[in-house]
Amino acid sequence: IFKEHWDEFLILNKDKVIRPSILENVSRMIKCSDMNEGFLYFECPNCGNFHIKTMTCKSRFGPSCGKKYRDKISISVSKKLYKFPHRQLVFTIPYELRKYFRLDRKLLSILFSSVNKTLTDFLKSKANKAYTKEHRQLGFISFLHTYGRDMKWHPHIHVLYAERFLKNTGNFGNFYYLDFEVMRKTFLYNLTHNMIIYCKSHNTNINLKNLRQTISEVYTRCKDGAYFYGKQGNYEYSIKSVKAMANYIARYASHPAISERRILKWDKLNKTITWFYEPHEDDTKTEEEKLGKQIITESVFDFIKRLIIHIPDKSFQQIRYYGFYSNKSKTSLSYSTKLFSTKDIEHSILHLEWKFGLLFSFGYNPLLCECGHEMIYNYDKSYFPKAGIP
Repeated sequence: IFKEHWDEFLILNKDKVIRPSILENVSRMIKCSDMNEGFLYFECPNCGNFHIKTMTCKSRFGPSCGKKYRDKISISVSKKLYKFPHRQLVFTIPYELRKYFRLDRKLLSILFSSVNKTLTDFLKSKANKAYTKEHRQLGFISFLHTYGRDMKWHPHIHVLYAERFLKNTGNFGNFYYLDFEVMRKTFLYNLTHNMIIYCKSHNTNINLKNLRQTISEVYTRCKDGAYFYGKQGNYEYSIKSVKAMANYIARYASHPAISERRILKWDKLNKTITWFYEPHEDDTKTEEEKLGKQIITESVFDFIKRLIIHIPDKSFQQIRYYGFYSNKSKTSLSYSTKLFSTKDIEHSILHLEWKFGLLFSFGYNPLLCECGHEMIYNYDKSYFPKAGIP
């Protein structure tokens, strides 16, 4: 779709500013596995048969390279997790404010810090003196998602939250209780307060007067605060559930806005795409109340626009670690307290290697020659144009 229509899309939108990260990621994706971009040459030492592996784009926007990136992220998260009960929290921006996070994407960092302050403030409010004396800290990992199932701009934060706090003695205390009402109101206050402070102190294209007016409208509508979800599960006795939750959130956070299976039809002649989504509202409705699968047919250029707005800026971190999960934390527990064993991690890392990934997933070794010998890498016959090697 992008190979056929990207150049025309750029012409149609030549009067608009397209972020450098979009141009770079799409360009790399289009050239992914192109022989002209380089390849590795493997040759059988017995019969001379060969296998060529093309160079990939390493763009997280592409379907295949994006999957490898998601798997790497999932492993990075898995390495951090302790064998504690966790739960998933969700903090959502009121829809009236979402446009500002596209006007100035640096506000997305404000979203992260607002979630961090909300959780830290709540811990502090439960036992202020103990919080200060024991230097208590929570442990959680925040993941930014910028879209819903309909691919609209919908920035929100998923949090993998350990139901523990750490004391300066190195001991942990339980912290199961979260007051939903307090969370909703505190998060909305922290978010709007931080947005105003940011816009006052930075050169931004956001009109402060308009922002204040929008915030006023939000408080009129959201008297109970912003949306917050954090249902507690019985993860104390189900480590498998925590592992599944960690993998799901990590991969979803770095996933393109739509998977290929949801694309039903590409009409090249009329330049339209037909795709579908399952409404989020249906998750809590009975069969009779459900809206059912929503099928969208739209211009291929509108479809492309839906996708590329979710490409993050270069070097922007969509996953951030806080408290005793942060790199700044001095917590050092034995590996036996980790959720995933060393063997689990090593096995996952091995899956990332090209040959072993195919072998584990499909039972196919791409380097096994028909004669029974393993092909070996031939540097002299490989091609690296970007390194100036013919």
